[in-house]
Amino acid sequence: SDLYGSERGVEKSRRGYIFTDSRSSLVLRDEVKLTRHSSLIWLMYTDALVKIDGSVATLTDKNDPEKSITVEFVSNHPIDIGFEDAKPLPTSPDIPEQAKNVGFVRLFARAEADGEFTITAKINSQSERVTPIAQYDVSIDEWNA
Repeated sequence: SDLYGSERGVEKSRRGYIFTDSRSSLVLRDEVKLTRHSSLIWLMYTDALVKIDGSVATLTDKNDPEKSITVEFVSNHPIDIGFEDAKPLPTSPDIPEQAKNVGFVRLFARAEADGEFTITAKINSQSERVTPIAQYDVSIDEWNA
């Protein structure tokens, strides 16, 4: 919360994470309390091939198409899920020594929100025992390890 602060419209924020499905999945959840209407973006950088199907992104290894993971999203506000070249964002500082991220893309989930905003992302490996994301679409305080 201190990083974003009230001047950016954030009253409170926190992130929780938990390994699930015998440690073959990772759930990340962000809970944000906003004091004004805000634009929010969740980001993940990868050199994998990305395919979007609704609320699920499939990331496939460029060198081995048999290796892939999925990233499934759920939010209490509408989100736009997509991917783009991993070039610096318009608001990013220009740092000459920074790597150019050639061959990488940025997976994103964007939202416009006010009040309470939550987004949960579940990263699944190719596992036969996968719990539904809905199980984790609750307050971090309610998660059971």
